[in-house]
Amino acid sequence: MTTTTNERQLDEVTLENVTSEELARFTESDCERYDYYGLPIITIDGNEYAVALSSDDADEACKEYIKQTVWAFNADFLSSYMADGRLTAKQIEALRGDSCEDCNDAFLAMIDDFDDFADDAMSADGRGHFLSSYDGDEVEIGDCLLYRIG
Repeated sequence: MTTTTNERQLDEVTLENVTSEELARFTESDCERYDYYGLPIITIDGNEYAVALSSDDADEACKEYIKQTVWAFNADFLSSYMADGRLTAKQIEALRGDSCEDCNDAFLAMIDDFDDFADDAMSADGRGHFLSSYDGDEVEIGDCLLYRIG
């Protein structure tokens, strides 16, 4: 008899033996926590993971993360995406100063093309850099993508 994730707790499973079908079934029917940039959070082998059921889901979650952390980007990178050279890297650093997150909305409003900005950031660093706060890795299981967050 084959057991499914619904018949066993996902925290009894390891990354080596969980299937993408189990992940999809678990996240769609049993997971109540969808609070990691729109991704469900599950526990596997005692570790917390955010699960994207597709590459598109991962991209959307990553873009949401980037949108909320524009203030933390490298000033030269950020400046290169601001319309009409609104701010130089030196000006960004000065404005950022001690306020950090408080500058996020202002910096975000000055980005000429946010999708281009986010796509280039993901291309340069990978989605794991943004979504996996634990180790920066993206784990692929079938069509599912996992990001360890705790």
